[in-house]
Amino acid sequence: MKSKIWLASSLVFFLIVNTHYFWIGILGVYSLIAYLILFVIFITLFVILGWHIYLSIRNNFNNNQHLILIATMLTILTSAAFRPFGLINFQNFEGKELLTAKREGVANCMTTLKLMESKKFIDKSVCFGITEIRGDYSVNGDTIFFKNIKPRRQEQGYYKLAIISYANSKNRNILEELKRYRSLNDTIPNVLIVIKNELIN
Repeated sequence: MKSKIWLASSLVFFLIVNTHYFWIGILGVYSLIAYLILFVIFITLFVILGWHIYLSIRNNFNNNQHLILIATMLTILTSAAFRPFGLINFQNFEGKELLTAKREGVANCMTTLKLMESKKFIDKSVCFGITEIRGDYSVNGDTIFFKNIKPRRQEQGYYKLAIISYANSKNRNILEELKRYRSLNDTIPNVLIVIKNELIN
């Protein structure tokens, strides 16, 4: 009975780790707690694995239930150790990154904005936790408009538009920064440094 419980626990752990892409950005500052809990679960499962290996050796590997549990747990824990964010990089399904802009704040906090070929954007902030905002965008000249913000609670406070500013107006291939505005009347933009641009040529 206990073997079935540990087998089920291992499978649930595997599922949580491999769906990390979909839920981690929702937790915000609580993401650190989630990572800590997952780490504790990983160590616990590792200890249980060691115990069942010992039992199997003592019983000359005659217990098939132990062998199935060992094989399953060993596979899951090995995959988690080498691919802690999951076996599949779900961001690849969003399409190619057309524009990437970043800014490092105090305490090594990092904000990264990515505009994807699928007309989706991902705004990720890593600062004592992970916060992720998603949505759609459209482009008109040098201006980027954000819409359909998710999660919904961020919709009213998120940026309405962004303008690409060039270091040299005569050479539009030299990008300097992306200025984000919360409204058309906003005079103090949030500035990100553009490190990749295939959005506007």
